Amino acid sequence: MRRLRLRFDDSDVECSFLAKESRDVLPSVRLGLLAALGLTFAFVAIDALVAEHRLLQAESIHAAHMVTIVGLVWATYRPWWLSVQRTGLTAIVVGTAWTWSLMSVVGGFPTLYMALAVPLLMVWLATLFRVGPLRTGIGSLFMLPALAATFAAMDASTETWVLTFAYLANFYSLALLTAYLLERGSRRAFLQQRMIRRFAPPSVADAIETGQAELIEVPHRRRVTVLFSDVVGFTQTADSLDPESLAQIVQEYLATMATIIENHGGTLNEFAGDGVMAIFGAPAELAPEDQVAAAVAAAGEIQASLPVLNERWFRIGLDHELRTRVGINTGFVSVGTFGSGGRATYTGIGLQTNIAARIQAECEPGEILLSQASWHLVKDRVPCEERGEAMVKGVHFPVKLYAPLGAMRGTSGS
Repeated sequence: MRRLRLRFDDSDVECSFLAKESRDVLPSVRLGLLAALGLTFAFVAIDALVAEHRLLQAESIHAAHMVTIVGLVWATYRPWWLSVQRTGLTAIVVGTAWTWSLMSVVGGFPTLYMALAVPLLMVWLATLFRVGPLRTGIGSLFMLPALAATFAAMDASTETWVLTFAYLANFYSLALLTAYLLERGSRRAFLQQRMIRRFAPPSVADAIETGQAELIEVPHRRRVTVLFSDVVGFTQTADSLDPESLAQIVQEYLATMATIIENHGGTLNEFAGDGVMAIFGAPAELAPEDQVAAAVAAAGEIQASLPVLNERWFRIGLDHELRTRVGINTGFVSVGTFGSGGRATYTGIGLQTNIAARIQAECEPGEILLSQASWHLVKDRVPCEERGEAMVKGVHFPVKLYAPLGAMRGTSGS
């Protein structure tokens, strides 16, 4: 039974998988319910032909069935539907089987239709709605009595019982196998996606998952904004902490940086110890002005997050505040996938990247500095003050530096 359930051992991973499956399959659920509503209308016409003498009773059952389906379509738009979807869909199909069984007895509904429709419903449930092998098996067992009740009410022959239930056994076995294979495939694909997203930025992972890898594989020239951040004096801090506390601090710091950068539309390219490099404007294109605005907003949030993190880290042995420096520069770089056939990374390389790293090194602890190229793009949105110049290796002239003074002003279009 445990193998049939195909559960992940980690409950958080299991919940994430079920939520994703529910969201992915929701359009099919709504389409399937609408199809069921259409079939119910079609069977009304059949009943009108084969059950004229008891049409009122049959129509009453049909009406209740149609109202139920309409209610279920409405329910799929409620937040709670995702948490009960798999069990709910199984219950719907089982209930449909019992409804048709009742129509066979009350309205003279042809038994042949019942015999054909019941197993097909379960195959439909397993393939279209992906409810999983456990619920498919349980649902199949609950549907069998519906047909048995129909045959008993109509005094079916022994041959009809044997042939029909042999037919059902074949279809239910097919439904169970289909559900198992689809569930196993979905779980493997989900784990692969999680691994991709753990080692690749979300925008890069999206390109891979949607089959648009050509957008990131071939390096190309693009104007982007590069952000570098680095913790001041981290090497000395590492020497004074036990390995467990150090690992916790690094993990929390990098996780926070990644979340902030991604929330502002940046692509986190690499971690280098306690240092972070991010690109704004690739692989998803973004106007240069918006690139710098997003980078400055992310840098401000990074600086604002440090006091909160420090308070937490003081409790595990940190004896002084950690502060970070952030440098931002805009220019043309070569962005794409660099590396070997066995291992590669999506990043940007070029002189403008080196300038951003050098600007970061010029910062005072807790400071954000922009190059003149970046400042020109947001000078009407971000109040800044000039902070002198810096010489950068490979550049034959000094780079002017600017420090943001406060929050960004709203854009003219807002």
